[in-house]
Amino acid sequence: RMLLIFILSYMAVRILGEDFLLLYEKIIYVLAIISLILFPFQILFYKELYKIVNVISYLIPNFGSREDISFANIFVFSINGDGIARNSGFAWEPKGYGNFLIIAIIINIVQNKFKINKKLIVLIVATLTTISTVAYLILFFLIPIFYMLNVNKSYFLLFIPFFIMALLLTFQLPFMQKKIEREWKGRYEY
Repeated sequence: RMLLIFILSYMAVRILGEDFLLLYEKIIYVLAIISLILFPFQILFYKELYKIVNVISYLIPNFGSREDISFANIFVFSINGDGIARNSGFAWEPKGYGNFLIIAIIINIVQNKFKINKKLIVLIVATLTTISTVAYLILFFLIPIFYMLNVNKSYFLLFIPFFIMALLLTFQLPFMQKKIEREWKGRYEY
């Protein structure tokens, strides 16, 4: 099954060529808007929205939710009971959704020649709602470094102390430091 998925993915990228990345960014942008509309309802009315998403998921063939966990997916939006205050978007979990968003942000930045635009803002806001450790690290540290290296390399050295200070402050957030420590200690178990 996985081989078939990889083959189909490879064929799609080959057929679409460079347009694949642009199409990817457009699709993720639309899905980010949907998740930003539904996410406040998830926070305020979790049980009700879960029931609605779960019922719809049973109406769509092959997308039925499992009874044993609090997870429901309707292909354009997911509710993951493990992270009620976190946006899972269309993905199975906030971390996965954050990774999809980060890729779209990078494509958007490069495509728009490092100019801020409406799509970029929507993608960043959606990433912030994931509260994903990996997405936050990339969004707040790697993307700014990527931006500076491509826009104005002379300012890069001036901002190194800022990046170090911001990194230290970010690691003080409970969902960052504790999770990173736990995953680092259990890295060989994976």
